[in-house]
Amino acid sequence: MSDRQRLLIAAALVLTAVDLGQKASAPVYGHPRGLTYVLVAGAITALLVLFVPRVPSRALAVAGGVAAAGALGNLVSALAWRGGIPNPIVVGEIAFNIADLCAVTGAIALVLGAVLFALRHPALLRQPI
Repeated sequence: MSDRQRLLIAAALVLTAVDLGQKASAPVYGHPRGLTYVLVAGAITALLVLFVPRVPSRALAVAGGVAAAGALGNLVSALAWRGGIPNPIVVGEIAFNIADLCAVTGAIALVLGAVLFALRHPALLRQPI
């Protein structure tokens, strides 16, 4: 296991723990998630852990960890809270949780980080995979 993969997994586990702690302490239930959601969240988590660390960038590894925390947090929540994933953060008419924030923030950071990495290392784009 590479250092970048360890970094990604550590970031994902820490943020997932924070998310689950918040959901357990202040549950405001949302809508239930089915088996398809659980499978997709599991696949996204696995793909992030397997592929993001291949890019030689610690920043992208952290971004991947944040995104993986979003998928993993809601995956565990879907299994733990069968009646619906808690959404304890309410802003106006919108309810969400830390995992939702991680998923969105991580995805944005991955895209921006990949673009910046490509701009800084254009020669790497021409190498075969």
